[in-house]
Amino acid sequence: MAKRPVLDLLIPGLFNLPGEAFSPESTFKTPYLNRLLRYARQCPDTMPDLDTALCRLMRINQNRLPYAQAVLAQKDSVGILFRPVHLKSDINNAMLYPVEIDSEINLIINDLKDYFKVDCDINELPDKTWMMVLKTLRPVSSMPHYLSAVGKKITPFLAQAHQHIEWYKFLNEIQMFLHQHPLNQQRLQKGLPMMNSLWFWGADHYQGEKLTHLHWFSDDELLTAVGCLYQADTQPIAAFNTQTLNYPAIVIDLSLLKALKGDTKVSLVELIQSMENLYFKPLMKLRRVQINVHAVASHRLEFNSMMPLKWWKKVKTLSDFQA
Repeated sequence: MAKRPVLDLLIPGLFNLPGEAFSPESTFKTPYLNRLLRYARQCPDTMPDLDTALCRLMRINQNRLPYAQAVLAQKDSVGILFRPVHLKSDINNAMLYPVEIDSEINLIINDLKDYFKVDCDINELPDKTWMMVLKTLRPVSSMPHYLSAVGKKITPFLAQAHQHIEWYKFLNEIQMFLHQHPLNQQRLQKGLPMMNSLWFWGADHYQGEKLTHLHWFSDDELLTAVGCLYQADTQPIAAFNTQTLNYPAIVIDLSLLKALKGDTKVSLVELIQSMENLYFKPLMKLRRVQINVHAVASHRLEFNSMMPLKWWKKVKTLSDFQA
């Protein structure tokens, strides 16, 4: 018997939704998702963040992805990605908060670029992200993706940065520059969150692995670049078609995670109903694919077409799976 192709559906945040996503009307409109939730096998999982989850699904021996190397035109350059953030610290903890990108933030980053031009070049990328290409300094490569860090306590990661003295000094200089910047001081006086730090990530190294027999679907431009770096069959999510899944596939949908982290202003209910039509409705009709749903949570779901034969299993909805 031919082995079933495996589809790994990565939807971070699916099991961490607020209560307003579970109205009776919205549950009624997702019968195929509810079918999967009812019959799928619930398996313990330990994927603490987006990068760890992807590295395990790709079966590569690292915990962070080489985003910067995937984007850099010159692959021998040393780069790291960053997003402007508001860092709030007390005696015991530091929390990372998003900063809305506006004209003031762009002006501050342009001034930062000019001030540190001896140390690095800074270029804007899509999706509110910037690339810093370093001239002599070597960055810390252990930081999680911005979307995994925002809204979380990041004290352990800052402690790791402290162990790299030159990088730590550089980061302190950046924070001092940002704190003293006139536009940031004006934001403080207006009661707006200051852009008082940068969150850096994506500086891990590409080890040369090839994933040529893997379908890779993503609408995130950085993840698309990563898929291309590993030579996967990389396509946008709109190209997802269950009829062409003749070898393993990974679908990476960050839309819920971005909405939960304040990165986009989209209705969670609309996003889930969109996933119902795009993923769950066609997938529940397949007979030859093993489906694994990963939400970067304490458990994952595993489903195949034989499982609905257990008709006695209790009806479940998405609200039953929330952390």
